[in-house]
Amino acid sequence: MIDSALAGKSILVTGGSGFIGTHLIRRLQSLGADILNISIEAPQVPVSTIEDDLRTTDFSWLDEGFDYVVHLAALSHKAFCPDLQDAFDTNVGGTLRLLDALSTRTRITKIVHTSSIVLYSDKAQSPIDEDAPIDVMGDHYTFTKGLAEQVVRYFQKTLPITILRLSNAYGPYQHPSRYPHLLAQTIHSALTQGTITIQNPTPIRDFIFVDDIIDAIVAALLSDKKGICNIGTGVGTSIGEIGDQIAMLTGATIQKLDKPTWGPTKIICDVSAAKKDLQWIAKTPLIDGLKQTIAWNKEHA
Repeated sequence: MIDSALAGKSILVTGGSGFIGTHLIRRLQSLGADILNISIEAPQVPVSTIEDDLRTTDFSWLDEGFDYVVHLAALSHKAFCPDLQDAFDTNVGGTLRLLDALSTRTRITKIVHTSSIVLYSDKAQSPIDEDAPIDVMGDHYTFTKGLAEQVVRYFQKTLPITILRLSNAYGPYQHPSRYPHLLAQTIHSALTQGTITIQNPTPIRDFIFVDDIIDAIVAALLSDKKGICNIGTGVGTSIGEIGDQIAMLTGATIQKLDKPTWGPTKIICDVSAAKKDLQWIAKTPLIDGLKQTIAWNKEHA
């Protein structure tokens, strides 16, 4: 299997204590990689970790050298970005400082940077490919994620970096108390209160199970691809449909309102580039991903 190429390789993961990072670390461990997690938080799974902040670190932990780097560390939702300066320092400054430090290291085979499909303009037509118009002026989160991506693209001139624009991720370890994302909160409400309230059922999103994202990150590490790839399913599901499925799986009642929401009314990824350049495709049907996520939440609610 191609995954065996990572056995014995040293891999730096920034932000590995978070939702996606936890899954990535578990996968890399199963592949025999030697991992160092850099995070401002303690890890959720056993792994060699240095609790450090990319905004202030001296990067002395880079001295041991790494074969691969996955940069996940960021404020990952607009709710975490009430202060623009803090969002800028974390999402943009931390990324710039890391890549600048890595630019003097010649051993690195590949760097993967995770970005987001929220960068696409509300006017972009779905399915949205990587050349669709960008609009980062909506809020502090989108603005700083967009600037961070520009920093990464600057360093692509000298570093082997793949940018993955992630769609709407969900899955186990997305703790509702820590992550204000729609599915995490909806499942938590269904399990703890027996009710679901959908503020507006009409927006359509491209929901992707976390295991498929991890497959994409591993594929990007092993690919020669330099550039940008959307990571989604290519299938759109309305918020109302998601609510109906969660209600069906949990036995919760559901109420659908008609309140205004932020963001585009429809966003579905064109994943042709990832299929071609990474030999990757999402494999987990939405219903299966929801079942796994609900089962995990039942144990940790």
